[in-house]
Amino acid sequence: MPAIPAIAIAVTVVAAAATAAAAYSSAQSQKNAANYNAQMEQYNAEIQNQQGQQDAQNIEEQGEIIQGKARAAAAASGLFGGSSDDIQYVDLVRNDQDALAAKYRAEIGAYNATSQAGLDTMNASAANTAGAFSAGGALLNGAGQSFNQYNASYGNNNSVTPVFAANTSSGSPGF
Repeated sequence: MPAIPAIAIAVTVVAAAATAAAAYSSAQSQKNAANYNAQMEQYNAEIQNQQGQQDAQNIEEQGEIIQGKARAAAAASGLFGGSSDDIQYVDLVRNDQDALAAKYRAEIGAYNATSQAGLDTMNASAANTAGAFSAGGALLNGAGQSFNQYNASYGNNNSVTPVFAANTSSGSPGF
């Protein structure tokens, strides 16, 4: 076997293996990034929920302060005979609506973040699968190129028997 074609075949095999390793490594990086993004989106969903609860609580507390001031002002001025029930009812309804709106906005944000986390998890799985196919394709391509180089260098005699066993008719082992 001449050295130059053998070296070319070896280089092709090594290059195919390196390409496969790079494809696999790239896919693993994409998978890891997508999984990290999914974790961050889940964390974001939790933050959205907590922020919504806090916003709603702040709105309710502000409403209670406003109602207290309204009661004090009404009692001091003698409006409504010292009762501010009508004003309080309107303020209570508005305050409750604002608190519910804050919770709803948080739920929407959390839902969006959770949905994005699901997409990121699917992307991680797809990157892993694509990497496996890409690596396998690179190996098969390298094997095909190596076979073609072998056939171009050594012909299509389909003989893979060692040289010493090729000529045994003369009684000598052939080497």
